[in-house]
Amino acid sequence: TNVTVTGTQTASTLPLTSSPTGTWTPPTMALVGVLLYVTHPGFVGGVNSFFGWFDTTNPAAPVWHAGNTTTNLLPSPPTVVAQYNNRAWFACGNAVNFTDTLTTVISDATHVLTVGDSEPITALAQQPLVTSVQGQIQSLVAFKANIYGNITGDAVTGDLSLNMNTSHVGTTFPRTITPTPKGIMFAC
Repeated sequence: TNVTVTGTQTASTLPLTSSPTGTWTPPTMALVGVLLYVTHPGFVGGVNSFFGWFDTTNPAAPVWHAGNTTTNLLPSPPTVVAQYNNRAWFACGNAVNFTDTLTTVISDATHVLTVGDSEPITALAQQPLVTSVQGQIQSLVAFKANIYGNITGDAVTGDLSLNMNTSHVGTTFPRTITPTPKGIMFAC
């Protein structure tokens, strides 16, 4: 069944066509509450939007929006988006910026974590892990080509933490990442 999408759909709110040459950055999507966020290399910022999102409050009639976060803006169009703790986490260069819970707002300028060196983040992956001994242990993993950072906790609870693994393990293949009961599997 086709579902009609409403909302403003113009050259400034839709991504440009990806370049057929050079390094490919795959589009990503993340569902955070009723908002389905979309990153795409064709979002170039400036006059055009930084990312898009579908408001699925009414799943039979989703509404398209595009723009940037509000209050505190993303510094560049994000390459990756992921959901963690009911927030949208956006990778912009070597940092992840995160929204307030269930909104497109970043109300606190400190809602950003710099992940290791100056190399860009290549992927974000949720690690939803439940064990019979330790209970629920979840995290968001920020991958780079040769390192990764493990994000745990939350800003609201005061236990937000970024732990870096610099053992030359990372990935440039974001489409290979798969959460499993034994952890995250990916191609290096």
